Amino acid sequence: MKKVKVGLILIIVLMISLNAQPRPQLPSPPPKGDMMDLNLTDSQKETMKELKFEHEENMINLKSEVKKAELEIKKLMSTENFDVSDLKSLLSEKRAVENKIEDAKFEHWVSVYKILDESQKNKWEKRLMMQLNDRNKTSKHKKMHHERMKKAF
Repeated sequence: MKKVKVGLILIIVLMISLNAQPRPQLPSPPPKGDMMDLNLTDSQKETMKELKFEHEENMINLKSEVKKAELEIKKLMSTENFDVSDLKSLLSEKRAVENKIEDAKFEHWVSVYKILDESQKNKWEKRLMMQLNDRNKTSKHKKMHHERMKKAF
């Protein structure tokens, strides 16, 4: 009976996670080498460095929150008779933190964008479009793989 309950809960968790509408991944700023073609001024470089460190610290904190949420989910599921509503609540909290991560990435991108001049903004926007296209290709590949896996079972 216990195995049936655990199996049922795992199926519910899987269904919830598969039905969750993932937010599109927003691009992170390009690697440092790509900044060279933006021809940044010294002032922009300094501001960019500050923004980068601030963003990295924020990402570390948010990612640790996700890890803690995952641990809480594991703890709850390891108990013999846990409440499904508690699990649903923990999953919602985890997704909320993941949404904060995506929001922070976007806010960082906008912060960088604001310090650029018009020609730099054009290059930055082109880079964004290329990154989004690359992510869409990856996303389509994952969906195709997921469909093949569903057919296999």
